[in-house]
Amino acid sequence: MPLSKAEQAAIAEKIRPCVPDTQPFAGMSIHLVLGTNAQGRTEFAFVSAVDEGKLQSDPHYREFALSVVRAALTPACSGLPLPAGLAGSPRRLDFVFSS
Repeated sequence: MPLSKAEQAAIAEKIRPCVPDTQPFAGMSIHLVLGTNAQGRTEFAFVSAVDEGKLQSDPHYREFALSVVRAALTPACSGLPLPAGLAGSPRRLDFVFSS
């Protein structure tokens, strides 16, 4: 089940406080894959294959991407607000984070 824009926005707002500074990355977005446990805590996060080429070729983008991946794994920001239909079991989520 794909996440709606509102669900993605809620997840982004949970992660955003743990991204050190999004100002230098204004207007950038990244496709992530997030893995959650049954309690909705992030167990793994990585850049989706959709953005892999950009990650490898653009150092500025790579800096942004890695800061968002680290933020998603930070304990303070890893308890995600999962929709009711996704809560209660481990999930793999395709997610877009925009600065």
